[in-house]
Amino acid sequence: KDLVESLKGKLGLDLQTKAVLKGSELEGIKYRHPLYDRESQVIVGGDYITTESGTGLVHTAPGHGQEDYQVGLKYGLPLLSPVDDDGKFTAEAGPDFDGLF
Repeated sequence: KDLVESLKGKLGLDLQTKAVLKGSELEGIKYRHPLYDRESQVIVGGDYITTESGTGLVHTAPGHGQEDYQVGLKYGLPLLSPVDDDGKFTAEAGPDFDGLF
């Protein structure tokens, strides 16, 4: 709700709030990923996620950063870090990215 007015201006749309929920009320529900054909689970991150610097919705990558790692441990997320010591993607990133910097 903190960002509705700002989003209206950016999109040029007349948006209406349908419901107001706390993040904890959404924790654990499943949603369809917007880019990939898979379901994802809503998890609750730490106090480093705010509406002052974004939407409050973020991508979590447990293999890339201490905060995300801690959240990943809490929710049992897989630890994926498909980057080698030279900073290049490994085969784990997929055939289109393997070896790219």
